[in-house]
Amino acid sequence: MRSVAFLLDRGIAVAQGIQRLRRALPDFLRTNAGRLSPRMVRIIEALASDWRRFDERIDEVSAEIETLARKDIGCERLMTVPGIGPIISSATVATIGSGDMFAKGRDFGAWLGMVPRQTSTGGRPHVQRQAWAAYHGEHFRRAAARIFSRQVLAQVRRATVGTPKIENTHPFVDGPWAFIHNGTIRNFDRLRPQLLAQLPQERRKAIHGDTDSEHVFHYLRHLQTNAPHRPLLDVLRDGLRQIVEWCREIEPAARVSLNVILTDGEQMVGSRLGRTLYYVEREGVHDCEICGFPHIHHDPHRRYRAVVVASEPISHEDWREVPERSVYRVNEHFRLETEPL
Repeated sequence: MRSVAFLLDRGIAVAQGIQRLRRALPDFLRTNAGRLSPRMVRIIEALASDWRRFDERIDEVSAEIETLARKDIGCERLMTVPGIGPIISSATVATIGSGDMFAKGRDFGAWLGMVPRQTSTGGRPHVQRQAWAAYHGEHFRRAAARIFSRQVLAQVRRATVGTPKIENTHPFVDGPWAFIHNGTIRNFDRLRPQLLAQLPQERRKAIHGDTDSEHVFHYLRHLQTNAPHRPLLDVLRDGLRQIVEWCREIEPAARVSLNVILTDGEQMVGSRLGRTLYYVEREGVHDCEICGFPHIHHDPHRRYRAVVVASEPISHEDWREVPERSVYRVNEHFRLETEPL
């Protein structure tokens, strides 16, 4: 409270607590008139008057919210949970409705951001996914703020092939491997049997959703598993060439869009085909343009380099365009190297 600050500046101690201040303020102003100028008394009285009006308005709005919450069956159910009252229940119902977007309670907990802090992933990717838009709720923002890693994949899609559900949500993972895809494969319903025919039974069982992206991922993983010592960039190039060839056999003029990233945490490769793609190479610690702080655990004795790849420039840096119909890899010096697809 600014009133408390004014009083303390002039050596007038006030007991802690809003109600104590509210009760004591008239006496303080009357008995300390000699220590406070008339103008200061008027300012504090005006602040106290504003305080009373805000409290009255808050009480009015709170009563309205409570009345509405008591009439809503969803709010009534939420208010049976200890600690949840009319305000929290009505805000939750207004945001997610009946909660049909969540397959289970764990998904709702993830949306709220109620996930434990991760200090180790055991050599596997730490994955956070949601089947609804990133701007619905604070989960995406909270997750982005607490992630520290040498490698981060973030994918936000406006549409997808397949049903919007958690099984169809990026990134797709398999052991230490992770994969994201921006784009669409035309006639995927006709291509899907051909892709599945290339996969062994255990690989087909690992596909849990029905997106083109997940099927492409497991096809590439199958190629990589069969030739583990081949350069990963060559595996990616051959796999994507084959997929494009199958698409052309189905529809010669089909527009195939395959912007993908594939990584095992140690090496990262990707492609640009049919969609925009840009990159920027960073030297040193970079302050985030949104919050003004670097998203790293800064060690002043280490030299920092980074490569950021995105569908469009997301900062005011000198972004460069990844060539169309190309594959690329991030090398050990954190430089992006491209080759024709």
